[in-house]
Amino acid sequence: MKKLMSVLQIVVFTFGLVGVVLISAPLRAETITVLKVQPLIVEKGSANYSVMVKAFVKNSGLPDDITVEINALDINGYVLKTITLNGYIKQNQTKVLAGLVKMSKDAYQDVVIWKRK
Repeated sequence: MKKLMSVLQIVVFTFGLVGVVLISAPLRAETITVLKVQPLIVEKGSANYSVMVKAFVKNSGLPDDITVEINALDINGYVLKTITLNGYIKQNQTKVLAGLVKMSKDAYQDVVIWKRK
């Protein structure tokens, strides 16, 4: 009987931990806010551009390595380019995450907004 109770306690404890992990992951994701996205052309070629994309990201949750995807959308909402930005952000801190993306001049000229996926 003691063994059965011990096994039962372990099973209940394990399912409890799994439940906490499954519930906390979505909650943590909602604590990330992209306040502003700024694209800046850093190199203009005749057919291609190099674009520095800066995102001002706020973490209202626990300190963590944060990853956000930023999409370049055209007037119809189609994704022309995606860039993944990441960095460590402390709790209640806003930080600029930046990355470089290369894209065609024509695609860049079709972009109407850069925003989080």
